[in-house]
Amino acid sequence: HNAITHNREGISFHPQGDNMNLAIRLIVCSALLAACFTCTAIAASDGETAFMSIYGKRIQQVTKTADTSDDAELAATLLRDLIQVKDSALRHVMLTSAFDLGVRSDSGLESANRAVDLLTAEFPVPAADILSKRRQLAELVYAGAGPNRADAAKTLIGFYFATAQADAATANYDAAHRWMTRAEQVATEADLPDVGKAVQFETDLMNDNQQVQQKIAAIKSDVSKKSEWVKLLLIEQGDVKAAEVTAK
Repeated sequence: HNAITHNREGISFHPQGDNMNLAIRLIVCSALLAACFTCTAIAASDGETAFMSIYGKRIQQVTKTADTSDDAELAATLLRDLIQVKDSALRHVMLTSAFDLGVRSDSGLESANRAVDLLTAEFPVPAADILSKRRQLAELVYAGAGPNRADAAKTLIGFYFATAQADAATANYDAAHRWMTRAEQVATEADLPDVGKAVQFETDLMNDNQQVQQKIAAIKSDVSKKSEWVKLLLIEQGDVKAAEVTAK
């Protein structure tokens, strides 16, 4: 039996007998785990090495099983253990691993999302990497949303559009168009005609911009067409009158 007492601070739990021994063992295990984190982080500057020395066996175990629930459990464990970890390199590997494990099952998506939040807050992760992880999460949420998936569809379309914009900004128009095509497909699947129209409108704008950029690239390579290049730039900026003067 355990003793429970009430005081001004609230309810106190006092383990007795076998439970007292269990409590002592838990305290000792916690202390050893904290020491393990500290020693490993100091001994290994490589976060991956430190991570595998602590979690390598668990990673192997969950990888061997077909059931993905243990992957989700390990992802949650990694996030809880972060409280005891100060080493930046080790924290980064733990968060990355928590995401990779979390996205393997619906039950791990919350942990995966939390891992991305912490990665964004603690490390200078490239925006493209964060966008990729957010998009992957949105795809998984949408896939498991069932018939009432309008909100999940809108979120996913938003990430597809953001990815398309990022690709278009680097003149990777083929990839950008693929993302916009996916966005249109999701709008159709989720029966969102208004969103589909908006996606088509943005696609048309992207096509127009692509044509303008291609013309500018061609003109820039020909010094004799410099005035035409300036004209196109002015038109692109909306200054039609200045473009007409330039044309003359």
